[in-house]
Amino acid sequence: MDVSWQPDLFSGRGEVAVDAAFGTGRRTPLDAWSWVEVFPGWLAGANELFQRLAEAVPWQEHYRWLFRQLFLEPRLTAEYRQLADAPHPALLAAWDALSEHYGVRYDNLWLNLYRGGEDSTGWHRDRFSCRRPECIVPVLTLGATRRFLIKARAGGASVAFSP
Repeated sequence: MDVSWQPDLFSGRGEVAVDAAFGTGRRTPLDAWSWVEVFPGWLAGANELFQRLAEAVPWQEHYRWLFRQLFLEPRLTAEYRQLADAPHPALLAAWDALSEHYGVRYDNLWLNLYRGGEDSTGWHRDRFSCRRPECIVPVLTLGATRRFLIKARAGGASVAFSP
């Protein structure tokens, strides 16, 4: 697949690696039980990883039922049910670091590719990731900066991030 993108000119080039110390984090509370942590620059070599994933992943379009109508999702997705099948070893290092940091053993990988400003997703819960009593959903963003809105399950105002 040919994906048009503008790499981050300031990230440099080099080996893809994670910051297992999680040194750059900021926690934003959503309510008494929910929070979001953002770690800018957590992944070195993000441009190289994005390019590799854009080219190597078997991206697919999916239809979803919404309000009793069938819609084509405005994004591309790929699922790896076994982490050993991940398309780049840096993703395994990321999942190992995230599992250690949050005390949750992650066992699969879901990738989304938002091709441009028209691609998006509506409000939803990550039900498959939340099969445990404490739901911790890691999101690794690569590519262009996009608005990312999140809110507590109980509702209320959304909180905007620009990862």
